[in-house]
Amino acid sequence: MGNRIPHGIPMTICNHKGGSGKTTTACNLSAGLARLDFKTLLVDIDPQANATITFLDRSIIDIHLGHVFLGFQSESGQFMRHPFENAIYETAIPNLDLAASNLSLSKLNRIIDSSDIIELYYAVKEARKEYDFIIIDTPPNLGPLLDMALLASNYYIIPIEAAYYPLEGVSDLDETIGKIRRIHKETLLLLGALVTRFDQRTKICGQAYSTVAETFGDKAYETVIRNNTKLVTAPAINQSIYEHAPTSYGAEDYSNFVKETLGRLKIAVDGRSLIAVR
Repeated sequence: MGNRIPHGIPMTICNHKGGSGKTTTACNLSAGLARLDFKTLLVDIDPQANATITFLDRSIIDIHLGHVFLGFQSESGQFMRHPFENAIYETAIPNLDLAASNLSLSKLNRIIDSSDIIELYYAVKEARKEYDFIIIDTPPNLGPLLDMALLASNYYIIPIEAAYYPLEGVSDLDETIGKIRRIHKETLLLLGALVTRFDQRTKICGQAYSTVAETFGDKAYETVIRNNTKLVTAPAINQSIYEHAPTSYGAEDYSNFVKETLGRLKIAVDGRSLIAVR
């Protein structure tokens, strides 16, 4: 392998407002990093499991993160939990593995306690020894699953839809992130805010981007993700945008997003890591 980052870099993709392009961003960031020869793990802790079914056929998934964090009853009646690595599958994309989700994870929002919230942190800590990047896709709501992801991460990225009220609800997300920083992990850093579903023909999208840029300053990505139907159809055939439509706007924009992300981390694809990974 040409590219290797010691100790790996975990990051969460999060926005509790639906329609932000969160899972699309998590999937295509992960695939884009893998295409650049970085060994990447996509962790799907969204009970909707959209990232999981983007890259995996449901029929092959016999162990998932529900078995890891919630446990299961064996044939002998014994309560057991699978280790995290048992829920990881190879995808069709070289260098990209995926920790599979399941609807059962939604139960964690009801039964998780303060001792459970750190379990993903320890799982990711071990995974960092093997992977260059660990990308965590989260559910579109606030709650323990998001807390788990943020605690396990060094960075987070917020995809924001170019719409009338692009920052609606971001203050609630800020409150959650502030809580994680105060109580658990003060080193958690915002890597950037990414404007998605952008249509340069409309005034609304331009205004939305300006609002994000004014709010986040240099944390606003210069790259924007334009509206592109290929981004919608790619998951239906278990592909990232790069395989499905390599010459599309979607592939171009997400390629630029991946490059800008590496630049923000001060990582050169040719040359090696310049970052002090925590």
